[in-house]
Amino acid sequence: MEFHTIPNGAGRAGEGAGIQAAQTLANEGVEAVIGVNFGPNAFMTLKYAGIKIFSGRGTIANVIEQFNKGELEEVQRSNVPKKAGQFSR
Repeated sequence: MEFHTIPNGAGRAGEGAGIQAAQTLANEGVEAVIGVNFGPNAFMTLKYAGIKIFSGRGTIANVIEQFNKGELEEVQRSNVPKKAGQFSR
């Protein structure tokens, strides 16, 4: 199994972090993502980019194994409220 990491330049953004992160993944040619929480803006950006979204928990090795076996559920909608990750300064 080969992989590479993609820095999340939007990690400290006050607003639009999900959209920026999703755009970065699309620019990298990512075909699928696996995660736990997907906000509405990131979710829609990933969907419009044609990137499949899967829900997975556990170690990276276990989640990848489940993905390869087709055992992960594809996420059909955002599971986090809008601006849930936003914080005030």
